[in-house]
Amino acid sequence: LADRLAREMRSLENENGRLKADLAYLESLLPAGGAEGPVAIRRFEVEPDAAPGHMRYKALLTQGGRAERDFEGSLQLVVSAVANGKASTITWPRQGADAERERMKVAFRRYRRVEGQFEVPSGATVRSVQLRVIEGGTVRAQETVVR
Repeated sequence: LADRLAREMRSLENENGRLKADLAYLESLLPAGGAEGPVAIRRFEVEPDAAPGHMRYKALLTQGGRAERDFEGSLQLVVSAVANGKASTITWPRQGADAERERMKVAFRRYRRVEGQFEVPSGATVRSVQLRVIEGGTVRAQETVVR
């Protein structure tokens, strides 16, 4: 019994060390500053999804400084594509798509990982994808990936 408890304690100590290292790394991404710093998008990536005609995105959202309040806003994706020789722009969430709008809401204090997928029209080639973080109708951060 004592050996099992000792092994379990060492395992928990190791896990605690890894979690502390992860937290220190994530905190290092946050710029020093006032209590409410700007929102930033880090590590924005877009890649084809396993489902045909779909793309997957992921990013890390951060709020600078030592935020004393939660950031509450929403995400918006703006996709530039070419289909049949014609350029087009597609924005998510789409007008009137309340379920999409609800899925794109975000709230966080210091950081939050976001990910999701979107559908690409049949035969379209994605040229770029822009992720916007919006608060109260104002774009607080944006990042573009060119494909």
